[in-house]
Amino acid sequence: MNDQIKYALFFITIFASCGSIDEPNTSTEDASEEDASEDVFEDTDHSDTCSSYNEPETVGRMIRDIVEVSGMIQSSFDPNVFWVHNDSGGAAELYAITLDETLIATIQLENAVARDWEDISLGPCSSSNNTNCIYIGDIGDNDHRFGSVSIYRFVEPDPSEGDQTITNVETGRFNYPNGPQNAEALIVDQDSNIWILTKKEDSFDLFTATFTANETVSLSLENEIQFDEFVQNNEELVTGADFNRESKRLLVRTYSSILEYRLSPEQTLHNLDQITPLLLPSGEDEQGEAITYGQNGYYHVSEGGRPPIWFVGCLE
Repeated sequence: MNDQIKYALFFITIFASCGSIDEPNTSTEDASEEDASEDVFEDTDHSDTCSSYNEPETVGRMIRDIVEVSGMIQSSFDPNVFWVHNDSGGAAELYAITLDETLIATIQLENAVARDWEDISLGPCSSSNNTNCIYIGDIGDNDHRFGSVSIYRFVEPDPSEGDQTITNVETGRFNYPNGPQNAEALIVDQDSNIWILTKKEDSFDLFTATFTANETVSLSLENEIQFDEFVQNNEELVTGADFNRESKRLLVRTYSSILEYRLSPEQTLHNLDQITPLLLPSGEDEQGEAITYGQNGYYHVSEGGRPPIWFVGCLE
């Protein structure tokens, strides 16, 4: 009888040990699956850091009231909403739209003049303030006759609140060191410095200054950038730009081409002349004007009546 009890206890011990081994194996597999799913999510959540891009696709059309769209940015409140404005001759107004041709809000700027609005940028209100401000560049000057250009800055309104009048609009005025220039591209860096890209054949001059409200500031010429060997056609002219401060990438739009300058972590916009740009895919715009980074890609649009809005997404 004692031997039977010993054998029984022996087999019970063996089975219990096997059970205790199986449980850790199962939990380890579950943990590895969770870790893998988290890695996949992280890899697909890097907006605007594409190594390469897909073919362009039409994702919407510009609203009928905007026939000379010149600037476009994605709202920080809602990625499905875009701020756009007209070219010269339009009212001092900003429009919040969606890709299904819905006008969400019209924003009027008090004490602002739309002499020749050419581009729009979203950036920090100051180097010590993380609040997003909208910058609008009244920088067009086809005849090279204006002694200074103006840039308007104000806190980005919530487009879901509908039509508004912005009363607290700051105005910065800027002089070029070498006389009047024509420009259609404006960007803002992480320190709220403004950068203007001029409109010249197959090149642009890069000017910068610190935004100072209610004062006239002299711009500094940082670089003269030649890009004729990288674009599709001859005599290309810069018509828009956008800068992603997190990924340190610069989109430059011409009438028929899109270039991307990819800065290293150590580089700044002051080093732009050291960077070889990439020619990116672009949709068939009649006259390419506005461009903006979006989530996992970029959008661009032409002037004209109800032009298509193109999206070029990340390939990987």
